[in-house]
Amino acid sequence: LNDVTYLIGNANVLNVNPFALLVTHASDQRIVQNVGIPNSHGLLSPTQWDKSLEVQDDDGFFGSAQDFFDLYQARFGAPPAYQAAYSAAMGYSLQKAIES
Repeated sequence: LNDVTYLIGNANVLNVNPFALLVTHASDQRIVQNVGIPNSHGLLSPTQWDKSLEVQDDDGFFGSAQDFFDLYQARFGAPPAYQAAYSAAMGYSLQKAIES
């Protein structure tokens, strides 16, 4: 997050105004909060998870992607970044591998 905020801040100082900027973590809401809405336009980044994905685990441990989102937000008071979902999935996979 700090790298993206730093990059955008320096672009503004240098009066560099690209139409698009490819960065990591632009899907994190904190980026928009840090740099402001006008400076976040044109940010593009990959993401590996979103609450709207139509996926669900077989045993109901997490439920759907929306269920994971809701549980995470209720527990931590903030929406999960894709890294949180990825980390939870890796822990779940490790547990399942140990059980097998």
